[in-house]
Amino acid sequence: ARTPGWMFPAHFLDLYFEQPVSERGAVACLHIGPHCTEASGRVAKTAMAVLADVSMAAAVRGYVGHSVRIATMSLRLSFHLQPTQGLLRAVAQVRFLPQGLAMGVAVVSLDIKTDEGVLCCVGEGTFAVLENKHGTVSHPLPTASTLTGTLSVDVLTEAEQAVWQQAQRSETHASDHCSPMECFWGLQSAETGERAAQRSICIGKHNSNRVGHLQGGIVLGVLADACATPNHALVDISVQYLEPVAGSQTCVLVKPLRTGRNASLLQAQLVDASGKLQATALGNLVRDG
Repeated sequence: ARTPGWMFPAHFLDLYFEQPVSERGAVACLHIGPHCTEASGRVAKTAMAVLADVSMAAAVRGYVGHSVRIATMSLRLSFHLQPTQGLLRAVAQVRFLPQGLAMGVAVVSLDIKTDEGVLCCVGEGTFAVLENKHGTVSHPLPTASTLTGTLSVDVLTEAEQAVWQQAQRSETHASDHCSPMECFWGLQSAETGERAAQRSICIGKHNSNRVGHLQGGIVLGVLADACATPNHALVDISVQYLEPVAGSQTCVLVKPLRTGRNASLLQAQLVDASGKLQATALGNLVRDG
């Protein structure tokens, strides 16, 4: 991830845009492969969430200009299918910018479909549109694969070495319950792959955005994984981003709010070392038929 502004998770998933982003919206693509699947072989919800967050933020930039700063305020995804192969296309469009507010806000809609047009996921996000006071370089939005070369281990920087070591640990701890990708991003316990009521996620270059915070799509994936319940499907999840998820690690807390015969509502939260709430989510689950 040596291209300025384009964070490692985007390189890892090899995300690219089908056409230049404009005020008409953004279309981002992801080819499903072993790098982005769950232990079941299906494309991971976290991979779809990163695709969603990146494409919606790009749509905002295409609408208001590429020099602005974007911050995810909330993100809601509803899941229909998780394919095992093929191409996913995320189509994001700005629906409106509320007027008369103290800061810029954009509301964005999203559809993720297979290359055959089968709907897999729908979503909506709210983004803060902020002045770029520090003149940060805008995201490059590639229209082709960014994986154009290889690096040998001996030329990696210290930060890159940490990513490589995390990848090696992930391969070692992968199991029937936890794919290498899930271990790599810290989504599941490397020891057992079971959901825990409380656990920590290490934050590093491998799962953070360009300013070093846990990437917004991965935040949703961490909280979605925390809500995972045996014999239940996660129908939708809504995340509120309260603080940047920064530092070396964050703690995941899960609390059942309602448990019925067929449906459950869970609350999942990210909390920093001082106890400050960083993100909170509500997940709706329905028992498998």
